[in-house]
Amino acid sequence: MNTFDKFFIKFGYKFPKGYPDMNNEQDILLLESLLEKLDIKIDLKESSLETSKLKHRPERRKAIVNKVWAKSPFQLTDGSEMVVTALEIDGKLYNASNKNDKEKAAKALENVSKLNFEGKIDGKPAKVSASKIEKTKELGGKEKGSTTAIESAAMIDLDKDLEELGPLDIKIGKKIYKNIIGARNTPGMPKSDFELYDEDGNSLIFVSHKDCCSAKDFQQYGGLSYFKNNPEVESFVEAVKEEIGGDEMARGGGYKRKVEDKEIGLKSIYGIDYGSSTYGINNVQIVCQGEVKIISIGDGLWTLKSSHDILNGTYPGEGYTPYYMATYRSDRNDMGIKSARFGVYPVATRPSAEEI
Repeated sequence: MNTFDKFFIKFGYKFPKGYPDMNNEQDILLLESLLEKLDIKIDLKESSLETSKLKHRPERRKAIVNKVWAKSPFQLTDGSEMVVTALEIDGKLYNASNKNDKEKAAKALENVSKLNFEGKIDGKPAKVSASKIEKTKELGGKEKGSTTAIESAAMIDLDKDLEELGPLDIKIGKKIYKNIIGARNTPGMPKSDFELYDEDGNSLIFVSHKDCCSAKDFQQYGGLSYFKNNPEVESFVEAVKEEIGGDEMARGGGYKRKVEDKEIGLKSIYGIDYGSSTYGINNVQIVCQGEVKIISIGDGLWTLKSSHDILNGTYPGEGYTPYYMATYRSDRNDMGIKSARFGVYPVATRPSAEEI
């Protein structure tokens, strides 16, 4: 039996077709996650914009149109930038100088077959196909270090369990959600990574997912851009600038400070809508690490269980205590500092960071 046969015998059940469909984005993400666990480093995701997927990605269509009409430059796959002045959609031109064309272009992208971008590169007129446009984060790409494949794998396993056991009444905290039958990814980049839905298709339970298995394995609770005008955040940023003696982080540098404003801590953990009377994509009920299981708790009720769970409203302590952190990232510029990434992290994720 060859290596591929062994792989599919062991992991084939995780894919809806029994094997990874390379035209299915979720299958690709799951396959990458499995290969990563086997210490096989292969990037299967395309780095350029895929025209064929736009009809199923309203958030990407909106991002394209907004960038064009805002004259925001697009990154190209060769590393250059292009300011786009018009979109050619299936042979018809939609000009950014015409406000009325914006809505028409958005509508045309819903069923696009061929897409070209016209504008200027280094001040010179140019026309490129969609395949030359870099799939940056806002266009559906992933940042380096993204855990999307890991989250997708956890969601697919959970969805399979729900399909076999459901419909189920699931209790999270003190609330019971009835007739849950499946799990699906939350689109875009909100706090929720995936959501559980009922027989009517209503999303009722929202989950923020982190990699297994301890506080040191977290990426981050959240970024700081939403809180940039908060005095406590401003104070930390200024302290970092003072430590580095300028506006550029040195390689290997890292600083931290405990979050005293608990509202910032809670909104970083559960989403910026934390405190609302309703749960949603930016006010999740639970944060889960690693594999998410459905377990019976008696009386016909079930709940979610992972290696470490944090319920909405809980302010975590010990290694999970929220800290502001600033770390070196060669490809990032954050809070006015070059080569830096700012965020709120569990303190255990960066034990070597200097406390300031």
